[in-house]
Amino acid sequence: EGLWGNADAAHLRSLQVHISHLRASLGRALIESVDQRYRLALDPAAVDEVRFRSLVIQGQSALSHAHYDDALSLLGEALDLWRGEPYADLACEFIRARRASLRELKCAAEEGYLRSRVEMIRSARDAEAVMPLAAQRMAEQPFREARIILHMRCLIAAGRLTDAVNAAIDYRRRLMDDVGVEPGPDFA
Repeated sequence: EGLWGNADAAHLRSLQVHISHLRASLGRALIESVDQRYRLALDPAAVDEVRFRSLVIQGQSALSHAHYDDALSLLGEALDLWRGEPYADLACEFIRARRASLRELKCAAEEGYLRSRVEMIRSARDAEAVMPLAAQRMAEQPFREARIILHMRCLIAAGRLTDAVNAAIDYRRRLMDDVGVEPGPDFA
């Protein structure tokens, strides 16, 4: 019903064909018939989305406890699971909302990963090594304040104070011109 709305006989036959192909690929035991419905009998950890969400939560927890090495590992593993737009071939409202939630979680994972790298900077050389990732993340989403702040922290750690000030001025100007709001308190 979520995919096709009011399913007619043709849709039901199509569903049965799909189930048959899934059983051939995954094995009969993994697809159960329960109350005229089909159910995948999988360990939730075998589903990329479940693993992704779990790894991000664990990574954010490690980050909040200043365990930056663990956060890097967990968030890196979560981001490695990302292989394109989730559920790209499905268009129902439920899936669109889920896709948006996953995209936002991916942004949080990227920012957490970058923050972990920034927190581990101990020298100008470390900062220069992190700079390309910080610049890339900022370019991908130039109005996400956390990304500009992390980019500026890299510039400052690298001893590039003028570049950091110029980045702040440019961000504030773009934000005011394009969105019409002032930066938030973290930026200030």
